Amino acid sequence: MSIRKMSLTDGPIRVFVVGTTDRTCKITSPLTQADIDVKHLQFTGSESLLPFSRRVGAFDPDIIITDSVGWVGAITFAVAVRHRIPYAVRVRGDALTEHGIWLREHASERSAFQFLKEIIKTGCTVVSLSAASCRLFVSEFLRDRSLCRLFKHEQDPVIPTPTPLPETETDTSDGNALVTGIDNGGVILSVSNFVFREKAEGLADAIPEIVEVLDAHPEWQLRIAGDGRHHDLVANAVSAADTDDINLLGYVDDLATEYRSADVFVHFSRLDAYPSTVLEAGSYGLPVVVNDSGGMPEQVADGETGYVVDLGEPTTIKDSLNKLINHSDHRRSLGRAHRRIVAERNTDRAVGKQFRKVLNRLTGR
Repeated sequence: MSIRKMSLTDGPIRVFVVGTTDRTCKITSPLTQADIDVKHLQFTGSESLLPFSRRVGAFDPDIIITDSVGWVGAITFAVAVRHRIPYAVRVRGDALTEHGIWLREHASERSAFQFLKEIIKTGCTVVSLSAASCRLFVSEFLRDRSLCRLFKHEQDPVIPTPTPLPETETDTSDGNALVTGIDNGGVILSVSNFVFREKAEGLADAIPEIVEVLDAHPEWQLRIAGDGRHHDLVANAVSAADTDDINLLGYVDDLATEYRSADVFVHFSRLDAYPSTVLEAGSYGLPVVVNDSGGMPEQVADGETGYVVDLGEPTTIKDSLNKLINHSDHRRSLGRAHRRIVAERNTDRAVGKQFRKVLNRLTGR
């Protein structure tokens, strides 16, 4: 791709951010904290294409950053070529593995049209990743072990996802009796998106072990927030467990209330590169239990901010939860440590400094 050479100036770095969801704030907010001049556009469909090109031309950015691959990634590539501006891809998921999952689902459903669309989207992802001036990975897992590693360059950095930091961490000293309705009651919380089977299966497979823990601690309950096409896998696992100690909440708009009401957070999945919910739990001062898949071991210091378990070894799930339930001081200590780590690594200011360093290099500042 023919790219204009950027001249060294004393003015602020100008970055145009484009994406398909409000997740672009996870790029724009850190950039703003780093005193970078930012404009952004959220794609809503084909009608966004012309305004995208026009706004890029009017803003004349030093670089474009997109957090989307597929169609939008290819469009970003085309606009970057049109204006001779470099672009970077914020790699926040294992896109090629996800394409493969969709292709298998469309094939099993014998949906030729959807299968063809996914093939084209996969090609667009390959183009957008390979032609980018830089890939900004959210985890070492994505950079070094996912299929996206096929496109990495030596200097492509890992810049973690940011998360807001509430003013105070969760107060678990009262056992959250208001939620459980029981004095000294406790809450285990799980928040997930069940769009992919692999995410739902991780939690569903852990339900029997969690139920054993709840049976031994009748004052505790599990609350599951989240929805998606494979939510039934989790619902069926809960139904098979025949328990009243698990509440399926479905989609929850006000997650802050759930985090503040929880004592322990769990996240079990076979398809997560760097789940934001684990960071959110940490920001509220919750200890977490996660499985050793994807980028989750990068988020949790085993035995210090929570526990990393093996879904293939069910006893590790029970042992970790029992430690946190039976030892309240230990539970709170891990939660406080988790919040400190998130405050050091994942605030907008901390992430913005990392963005700034990379953008200085890319723009020759």
